[in-house]
Amino acid sequence: MTGLTPPAELTPPGGLTPGGLTPSGGLRARFRERIPKAWRTPLGITGAVVAALWVLVAALGPLLWPHDPLAQDLPRLQPPGGAYWFGTDELGRDVLSRVLAGARVTVPLALLLVGLSVLVGGLLGLAAGFFGRWVGETVMRLTDLVMAFPTVILAMVVAASLGASLVNAVLAALVVSWPAYARVTRGLVLGVREADYVLAAKANQPHLYEDITRAFDKALDQGEPGVDFTESQTEEVRNGRQETRTCCVITNPEGIRNASLWAGLTAIVMVISHRVVEGVASIEVRYFIGSTAGTAEEYLRWVRGHWGIENSLHWVLDVCFREDDQRHRAGNSAMNLAWLRKLALCLLKAEKNSKGKSIATRRLLAGWKDDYLLSVLAQIPIEPDA
Repeated sequence: MTGLTPPAELTPPGGLTPGGLTPSGGLRARFRERIPKAWRTPLGITGAVVAALWVLVAALGPLLWPHDPLAQDLPRLQPPGGAYWFGTDELGRDVLSRVLAGARVTVPLALLLVGLSVLVGGLLGLAAGFFGRWVGETVMRLTDLVMAFPTVILAMVVAASLGASLVNAVLAALVVSWPAYARVTRGLVLGVREADYVLAAKANQPHLYEDITRAFDKALDQGEPGVDFTESQTEEVRNGRQETRTCCVITNPEGIRNASLWAGLTAIVMVISHRVVEGVASIEVRYFIGSTAGTAEEYLRWVRGHWGIENSLHWVLDVCFREDDQRHRAGNSAMNLAWLRKLALCLLKAEKNSKGKSIATRRLLAGWKDDYLLSVLAQIPIEPDA
């Protein structure tokens, strides 16, 4: 361990310090990265704007009411127009004023309902995923029982049983809304409990990133007695590109601040990639954390396996099927079309009569020639009793 240093040609300029590897970016870019991706889509932005407007309407209250929502001194049953935008009801009350006034009741109740649904469903899902066995089975069967009934009808039955009041209406909505949150929470907990992980450490996680680079700096420059350190190296030459990858792993590292935030953190990993493409050399250093005590050879294979999936699946779906340009968001259309694209890709790859042809060419052939399309579709197995 003592005196272990990386080869000179693999040492990036400025050493293996966070300062030499921190990507540059303006304040706007860093702020944008902190916003969840779902909130940056047109649908997410539209929903946020509508919700914010209703909260604003509820907060401003009487400042926006054109008339007293309870007053009955207006002409009855007036149609929508310039004087009464939404018209008046049979008692001579302004409908627009009553809609705006109703926001002061419905908006807080809606927020309360969502909060209670997340709380109840989250706690039950957490218990089901953490304890498992009979607790998980009981909670899941209860969610199946609730979801077996039509949502609106079940809510109406509960509300009618409890009596007419706003509190009972919230309780009725809570009864039919918590199972969705329970299922999602249980799935997340099971994933954390049962699955191992290898995650990339980035500069936007400053403490983790700094602690990992500091640990490897000490191990490589000075040597640390008692540190469980493994190293592996591979070389690859293909299509005019030469790449040397060096993977270093420290198992059960010390000095990682807030390590408890990463469930099962067992190893830290450094991968140094030295590439020469058409005589131009470049160096990239990446850091990872893992939940299993694997060797450097194993971690290098796992990291490479991730990029193999990226190149063989996601990259092909983007380039050949233009997946990143898809804008389907209605209902389950996005998920359904994603499954169909993956199915089409699997069938095109498995087709034996087009070896040497690209996926894009095979798609064109399937659209142009019915015989080729039938040979692709014929690979789908058919159940005997179907």
